[in-house]
Amino acid sequence: MTCVYYYCYHGHNQDESVPFLRWLVSQLLREADIVTTLAWKACTRSLEPDKTLLLDILHAILDSFELVYVAIDALDESQSRQNLLSVLHALVTDPRFLKIQLLATSREYSDIELGMGRFSQSLSMSNCYVEADIGTYVAAKITAEAKFQRWPSDLRIEVEATLSTGAKGMFRWAVCQLDILRRLIHQSKIREAIKSLPKDMDETYERIFSYIADGEKEIVRHALNWVCFHDFLWQGRVPLPANILIDAYVALSKGRLSSDDSLYDLETLRDSCGCLVSFTPNKRDQSHLANIAHYTVREFLESNRSSSTSWFSIQRNVSYRLILEFVLEYAITPEPLNDGLPLDLRSRSTLQEYCLATSFRSLVDHEELVDPRLAFRFLDPLEAHFDATLERSFRTDIISSTYHRVYTGFWNVYWDVSTKSSKTAILANLLLMKCFALAKHFIQDLDKMSVLQETLFGSITEFDNVDYPREGKFACNLVELLAEMGEFDGKFLDFFQREAHGLAWYTDLLPYYMPSHSCEIRCEGSCVLPRLLQLGANPDPRGFQVTPLQIAVFLRDVAGVRMLLEAGADANNIGNKRGIEWDAETSILGQLTCLHGHTPLYILRHLEAHPEVEEYMMREEVTTFTTIIERLLLDHDASLVFEESRV
Repeated sequence: MTCVYYYCYHGHNQDESVPFLRWLVSQLLREADIVTTLAWKACTRSLEPDKTLLLDILHAILDSFELVYVAIDALDESQSRQNLLSVLHALVTDPRFLKIQLLATSREYSDIELGMGRFSQSLSMSNCYVEADIGTYVAAKITAEAKFQRWPSDLRIEVEATLSTGAKGMFRWAVCQLDILRRLIHQSKIREAIKSLPKDMDETYERIFSYIADGEKEIVRHALNWVCFHDFLWQGRVPLPANILIDAYVALSKGRLSSDDSLYDLETLRDSCGCLVSFTPNKRDQSHLANIAHYTVREFLESNRSSSTSWFSIQRNVSYRLILEFVLEYAITPEPLNDGLPLDLRSRSTLQEYCLATSFRSLVDHEELVDPRLAFRFLDPLEAHFDATLERSFRTDIISSTYHRVYTGFWNVYWDVSTKSSKTAILANLLLMKCFALAKHFIQDLDKMSVLQETLFGSITEFDNVDYPREGKFACNLVELLAEMGEFDGKFLDFFQREAHGLAWYTDLLPYYMPSHSCEIRCEGSCVLPRLLQLGANPDPRGFQVTPLQIAVFLRDVAGVRMLLEAGADANNIGNKRGIEWDAETSILGQLTCLHGHTPLYILRHLEAHPEVEEYMMREEVTTFTTIIERLLLDHDASLVFEESRV
């Protein structure tokens, strides 16, 4: 018997149906300490499980339990709530899930009440037990804060009783009333306030903002904008160090307020923001973390429901653009970072460290909010900050604490001195960050023909093993570089076809592209190999020691083998011994040089498959794919031994 809890975090701004099921399944798999066949297959084939597959895996894992209690909190915060409601309906009514006992909480919304009412029992959060808990909470807060202790005892008792009954089960409402009352200094004002308590949260926030002193309004607005921006950008995955709020405020003051003269500290910030922003101790060090106190604060600020608080209102396209402009400008400052130590926002960070990580995240997820001019400078290898900070700080797995795409992107590339001055390097960085809109803007001012024909020099770091990263050199054009890094997919091809139609040549691309191609593993219906072949990619390019077909066979890539053979690839081509050779010591593709001189059929029967194959495929799948490939090769007159007469 076990229990699983899931919270629909408002900051994720997503349909929670699949994330909820994924969490439920993962927790039960860990608790049972087994992996079902379905789960293993999805994992090894790098599949993103959909709702149907997750429910099937859940059904299988329930065999390990007698009873499972599931609590899903704040389901009203899920986007597209009907999808989540349908999942809950399945968990309650489908006979496969009889072992699950479900508890869900939500604010009162008619669609949720109607949907849940068909298969569940309703429980009101406004009852004597919750009322007593709120009374206990209010009493504890009044006892703990010095301002309340100066009140006469009868006033404290009256406030406790009034708030516990007036809350109607809403802890948040009670918290906010205490914040309003602590700002009042006359008993008559306090008694008057508790006689006319706000009816709902909107009215409550109206009153809170009206009581903020003029001298505190600017710092409160700054804190709210930055906390909401951070929450929007990182979606709850990375906490915001409270010192960043203060340091950014001082930096934004531009001389009006120096760090030496500033009296703003954590206590000042906490007192000014009250119940709008929460500050919690960081378990990793002595710092504090800032967060929006409750999602209803952000809802209210973004809703423009009140003209009286318009000065505090948040408009993403305006407020967040201004913050990002400051963030990128500050990130470009060429200052050293902690003697080269890894960047980690989970611990106390400097403002520049925060701005660097935030700039990366913004470019990847919200390039539409980024000033193009600053983005181009940020990704320019010639800028002073690039070598001083980015190349040194973003080479290890520290990205795992700041962004989930750990080992891909331009930070894997070291540009050679001869290439750093090239505008193509900036374009490559933009594309590797998947910033296609910014790349489109940037390429318009370039000579596209020279950009696509230029040979780029540098090296790529592979992080297959974090402790022992492997580095290999490259000397190729932009399209070939993207293919060699395993980044060339449908989006990249669409970009070049749209922005440089007829200028990008794909004739000799396949030897670079095939090592990362596999419809069975990666492509998921978006394979670009047939498109490349249609655009003129040669299935048997003459200038290489290894052929695309040899590579496809080595990877047990059934779809790749089939498409290459149908496109006319020679089933017995062993490669050109005078062609381009990938050195095993200096090239990422060097591990493929062992294929030269062997026919595809010989590779299939006598060479071990690429080590990656067993990582992504089950053993029986490898056997099945090997059989299919052998049949395809034999159907195209493949032989084990290369005949000189076929040269």
